[in-house]
Amino acid sequence: MLYGAYVVGDGPTGPTGPTGPGAGDTGPTGPTGPSGYGATGVTGPTGPSGTGSTGPTGLSVTGPTGPSGESGALVMKGAWSAIVSYSINDCVSHGGSSYVSIINSNLNHEPSGTDAYWQLMGSIGGTGPTGPTGASGASVTGPTGPSGAAGSTGPTGPTGAIGETGIGLTGPAGLTGATGPTGPSGTGPTGPTGPSGAAGSTGPSGAVGVTGSTGPTGPTGPSGIDATGASVTGPTGPTGPTGSSITGSTGPTGATGATGGGVRSISLLIGDGSLVITTGVCGALEIPCSCIITSARVLSVDNISGSISIQLWKDSYANFPPTSADLIDTFSITSGVKSEETGLILTIASGSILLFNVNSVTSMKQVLLSLTVVS
Repeated sequence: MLYGAYVVGDGPTGPTGPTGPGAGDTGPTGPTGPSGYGATGVTGPTGPSGTGSTGPTGLSVTGPTGPSGESGALVMKGAWSAIVSYSINDCVSHGGSSYVSIINSNLNHEPSGTDAYWQLMGSIGGTGPTGPTGASGASVTGPTGPSGAAGSTGPTGPTGAIGETGIGLTGPAGLTGATGPTGPSGTGPTGPTGPSGAAGSTGPSGAVGVTGSTGPTGPTGPSGIDATGASVTGPTGPTGPTGSSITGSTGPTGATGATGGGVRSISLLIGDGSLVITTGVCGALEIPCSCIITSARVLSVDNISGSISIQLWKDSYANFPPTSADLIDTFSITSGVKSEETGLILTIASGSILLFNVNSVTSMKQVLLSLTVVS
């Protein structure tokens, strides 16, 4: 009996036959229609393996047999370390080889196999030559499968918190340097006033006027006789006029005596007493009158023992400033706290400029230079 016809190709699957009535036998299932897909193509041949042949095995070279070690089990210690102290039979690896310690307290001795601390146990063999590369197999690309659906984009992660801004601390301002010492005053002290000259001689007294002539004596009256018969003297006559008195003129004033010569002291204080005196020009004076320096003293004011050399430069106002070429003397303390120089004859003209230069100094912090001058 013919149930139906079908066409080979892409036709649909035939319908299932109807179920028989009641509990009768189930009717046969209708035939399955042909598959809707085309036949699978033949699989292409597999290409030859791309791996080259294995290279020959490297030569195995056995070194000479080392001396027999002490009996006992070997203790594996891993890689050698310079800070570990090894004992006999401790084994380490180093540089691709293995070594066994042949002494106790084996510390910081790098294994070499030729030393008195380690015995070579085994060394790495040489690398064999690389085998030739095999031929590449044919490349057969199968059909590209359909692209999978794009996955949904995951949610954007939260933005990380912004790190705290670093606090840049400004360092404290440096301390203000100490103020340098004030240079000595350029004006020297006023010298003492010279002694007053001798008083001039008193002029001669004027001539004494002529004494006037004495007036004539009046006549004596006659002697009278009083009632008792006694003799009575008459009255005295008037005194004659006094002659005129003439005072002579005052003599001229004597000449003023010459001003006496003066002895003066010129002083210069060098340094502030807190720091050691530095070299260089330390003061200057203008001398208002001609004089001669006759002596000099240098004194350590704070009684600090040391040495100092002070040069005296002199020049005129027109050639200011004096330089080292105008040196006229040097006053020094070679050691100790004082020095004195006498018998000097250093002539200073009026209006000269004196410059004082510290040429060298050790230890001293304040020095007084005192010059005695005679004008």
